[in-house]
Amino acid sequence: MKPILEKMVSAINIYDLPENWTGFDAKKFSHQKNLFDYQQDAIHHAIKALYLFYEQISDYAGTDGTLENIERKRKLFERYMAFDKNIAKLSVKNTKKEGFLYNIFEEYYETEHNKEISFLNFVNRMAFSMSTGSGKSLLIIKVIQLLDYLQKLKEIPKKDILLLAPREDLLNQTKKLVDEFNQDPKNPYIEFIDLKEYEKVKSEIAFDLGEIKVFYYRSDLISDEKTEAYVNFRDYDNDGNWYVLLDEAHKGGKEHSKRQAYYSILSRNGFLFNFSATFTDLSDIATTVKNYDIMQFNEDGYGKNVYISSSEFTSFKNSKNDFPLEEKLKITYKTLITLTLIKLAAKEVKKINPAFYHSPLLVTLVNSVNKKDADLKIFFKALLCFASEEHFDESIFDEAKDELYQEFTKNKELAVGDGKLKVNLSLLKNVTPKHVLREVFNSENFGSIEVIQSNNDKEIAFRLKTSDVTSDPFALIKIGNVREWEKEMLEGFDFSNAFENRSYFEGLNESGDINILMGSRSFYEGWDSTRPNVINYINIGTSTDAKKFLLQSIGRGIRLEPLPNERKRLLFLMNAGKVTASEYNAMREYVPLLETLFLFSTNKNVLEQIFGLKDDLTKDKPMIIELEKNSAPFPLLIPEYRKKDVHIARMPKFKISTSSLGRLKIYFSSIPIQAVLLQFDLTVSEYQLLKEVILGKENDFFQMDEGHHYKDLSILVEKLTRHIRYKENFVSGFKEVKDEIEHYKKVYVSKNEAAILKEKVQTVIHSKASGTIDEDELIELLMDGKITKQQFKEKQALIHKGEQKITYKELTLTYIPEHYYIPLIVSDDEKIDYINHIIKYESEVEFIHALKNYIESHKDEIKEKYDHWMFSKLDETVDKIYIPYYYENKFHKFHPDFIFWFIKDNRYKILFVDPKGMEHTNWTYKVDGFIRLFENKNFQYNGLTISTSLKLFSKDKMPPEMYKEYWASNVEELFI
Repeated sequence: MKPILEKMVSAINIYDLPENWTGFDAKKFSHQKNLFDYQQDAIHHAIKALYLFYEQISDYAGTDGTLENIERKRKLFERYMAFDKNIAKLSVKNTKKEGFLYNIFEEYYETEHNKEISFLNFVNRMAFSMSTGSGKSLLIIKVIQLLDYLQKLKEIPKKDILLLAPREDLLNQTKKLVDEFNQDPKNPYIEFIDLKEYEKVKSEIAFDLGEIKVFYYRSDLISDEKTEAYVNFRDYDNDGNWYVLLDEAHKGGKEHSKRQAYYSILSRNGFLFNFSATFTDLSDIATTVKNYDIMQFNEDGYGKNVYISSSEFTSFKNSKNDFPLEEKLKITYKTLITLTLIKLAAKEVKKINPAFYHSPLLVTLVNSVNKKDADLKIFFKALLCFASEEHFDESIFDEAKDELYQEFTKNKELAVGDGKLKVNLSLLKNVTPKHVLREVFNSENFGSIEVIQSNNDKEIAFRLKTSDVTSDPFALIKIGNVREWEKEMLEGFDFSNAFENRSYFEGLNESGDINILMGSRSFYEGWDSTRPNVINYINIGTSTDAKKFLLQSIGRGIRLEPLPNERKRLLFLMNAGKVTASEYNAMREYVPLLETLFLFSTNKNVLEQIFGLKDDLTKDKPMIIELEKNSAPFPLLIPEYRKKDVHIARMPKFKISTSSLGRLKIYFSSIPIQAVLLQFDLTVSEYQLLKEVILGKENDFFQMDEGHHYKDLSILVEKLTRHIRYKENFVSGFKEVKDEIEHYKKVYVSKNEAAILKEKVQTVIHSKASGTIDEDELIELLMDGKITKQQFKEKQALIHKGEQKITYKELTLTYIPEHYYIPLIVSDDEKIDYINHIIKYESEVEFIHALKNYIESHKDEIKEKYDHWMFSKLDETVDKIYIPYYYENKFHKFHPDFIFWFIKDNRYKILFVDPKGMEHTNWTYKVDGFIRLFENKNFQYNGLTISTSLKLFSKDKMPPEMYKEYWASNVEELFI
């Protein structure tokens, strides 16, 4: 199963949506933070998915009930089925395996005749599959803000918002970010409320001050029974009218599946938003709206690369093994040497600029803590052996360093990141035990370990007695309860109580002295740090079932911030102009170590399987083939639009049913002006204008249409208010094309086809040069002795009379000198799915064939008519060339399929062509939009007189008489 929803929304251009849907600021989070590009893209995908559900499929009319919601789901389900019929297999069946879910759902959903509950009941959801370290919590808060924004505009139904997460620290992390969000006075205020307070809050009479109320609870405490901690989901059912946001609220097992059912039931008449880095459920994958995995995150320049060491903690496997202490020491020493190497690189970087990068940290995650031969105890003993001159074995150290040197010399492949591991081998070769003591243990000499105790029973710190008395500890243990561990492991150690009320863990990001963090699973989730460069997995995550834990814990180490608020790797920052080339070159031999996360594990094969050494995660990932922009011999112009106030007589008519207009007349006849102004955000003049058109000029302002019935009067007045605030688009001028045509830079091709298509694209591009020399010119070069006979023969063979064509499967790649980019790609199969942003629809393909035939056979005529001409395909999902028009009481953008440019002397013509324009029922409105802006108008630009035309191209269909001027049945009519 592939992400289907993402494919659906990719066909929608965010800039083509009505104004209410494009006005949301997807970039700003707070005074301190903006969302990164990929986070903004995720928000745009969410907007498009909500638009698809609440407007495109069936326009939300203000008072939708259960039946309308079911119908909306049914239509969306049909779209899912059109993409992949296997979606039907996600239904819940009354079987031995799924019967417990069926029994839960049958109370709330209609069952099919075959004892199934169709997946159509659960399509009102979207999932965000976001890489670990990509800032998921910020995204959740922006989605909350988006829901509030669209509710206030009455574009989506008013529902309560519920956030669920499986851990307190996740909820607390979100609350911290909400506090930051709330500090910006321009943001709406978000109020977090415990779900148990729901009934009380809903029963209170409160003034709406614009705040966003968000109820929250632990997702693992949602149940079908009520206890002190657990809540019964039925007590908060709210008729399924929740917008539910799930933050990593998915694990395995029957109980979890039941909770997933409760989340779906709570949102059955609302919408479910699911956020995670590790989706495995097919329903989550199918409904993924933004898929941004760790590979894409890395490819875009974010986060550290990941390297999986071939050295393993196999000697730690169990307490009864025969592995000698030396083996345990050797693998531990390897991790300490690796950390030392990275810290030495960090020192060199900070000599150049102390603002760059973090203080490297080693994190050790263990399976067992308090049992007799617990992993944590063994690792701690290995640290003691290194710190103590009496127990330190230099031969083991040398052997560990030599094996690391051999491993790194092999230049092994990265698990995440392009290319091979880059290590400064000369730096590694010179690492001594003194370096490890200084960089890791914060001491110039060996020494005994001192325990630093606190009132916090979850953490305990360690320092060497020989270290500087002002230094912080070198190591920290954070586990569930350290008191038992102290009794069993630390008897005979010296204790100090230097930080009674201090949490070293909370200040870990600011501390450069604590170099080793040890613990179990207790801190990996919700902890945000750029410091980890080495992670040890000791008997933890040893099976592929541990994928979720491993990826999330790696997320604690993959974060990177070379400079404050800059999350990309240094090369990307230099390319963006945020770091100078001289700074980059000075640091380049040390930076790869700081930008790599080294993983040591008990079973490296598990890690390799999870990452698939990139193959599994990238095998179906499409690749971009960038086509080449053609050179134009004259400026290629496009219109620019601005808006201005317009008299009511020029406004498009507002469609309304007879009964809805009757209710409006009663309302504006009987309700005092003060009450109307209080209820709606109207000025007095706007109120007077509304009253005038409703009670006296309805024939001038309204168009009777019984299909436009409004159940909710407030929704109707809101839409009318926006209508009278209508500002008319007008052509403010023209400008040269820059980034308005971009689809040729984003041609995605499946990985299997990418290499050969890249080669064929380059072949066509290279043919451009040969096509610029005609045969007469070639003969002249031969006669002048400037080329040999052999060269003449070779170049003569390469001459193409204006066109070079290559075919591949159902594709034709063509060089047309007058096209905006090279090559133009056409498919004979409309259902082709391994390449996008090409010409594939039947009407467009027929038009291009007719155009190529015409320009080939009428070259001389065209040269006589025009000094120059060019054209380009346009892609409505990416490109930003459009004609604004009004339809169904909303403003839209018409994206023609092609644009042509013609120039003769100082006369310049822009021609929009749309071969499939008459296939849509609203085509007349698009033409009307063009007429309002361009008909009988000439424009000036740098001495050029510009005229603009529109042609809907069709050989079969005949338009009504009044639109014949905008219709063409053959290509010749375009060149008149």
